[in-house]
Amino acid sequence: QYDMKLQIAGLWAGCDQQVVRKSAALDRFMVFHLTGNRVRAVESCGSVQDFMAARKLIARGQTVDASALANSETELKTLMTVG
Repeated sequence: QYDMKLQIAGLWAGCDQQVVRKSAALDRFMVFHLTGNRVRAVESCGSVQDFMAARKLIARGQTVDASALANSETELKTLMTVG
């Protein structure tokens, strides 16, 4: 409990899909809340760098592939489009 950091961004009300991203490390995971294919909110436990990238995905409002979000091998920053 004390060595874990829970971070939350965005508003999940009205979202129609949840995507869980589990890390190989058992104490790290993320839950993305999507409307369509757009990330609207995220809850992150133990993954500060990925949380920062997820905040950018929320802010940009761009579409993402849900299976890529779920895959812990996919770097979240690679899902961001330029512009």
